[in-house]
Amino acid sequence: MNKEVLGGLYKGLAYRIQVNRPDKLNAINKAMWASIKGELENACASPAPVVLITGTDQVFSSGDDIDAMYRLGSPDESKEFFNKILEVIKAIIECPKPRRLRSEGPCSWRRGRDAPSLRHSGSL
Repeated sequence: MNKEVLGGLYKGLAYRIQVNRPDKLNAINKAMWASIKGELENACASPAPVVLITGTDQVFSSGDDIDAMYRLGSPDESKEFFNKILEVIKAIIECPKPRRLRSEGPCSWRRGRDAPSLRHSGSL
């Protein structure tokens, strides 16, 4: 189990996926992207009516782990890394449940016109 991504029922109201790497401002590496995808699959299959994606108390996420990206050793490793991100985006889009984003502090995710519905929910 990846302790940098936690998932489970939250207050009986939602399935919460928490990015939990505060020492790196919750920067997301390849293993975390894979864990997020697994937790999204769990969330969408759970009885919870809503999927809640959060960070830690100080920050949601500073984005991708640039140091880990810098250390990718080949084009194949780079392709694998970015395919993990694509898999998460597809899982978010395909999840039939409402998705909510709860952010505290800095947040690198931005919502464009064609982005999946990830709305800031304040608190739940």
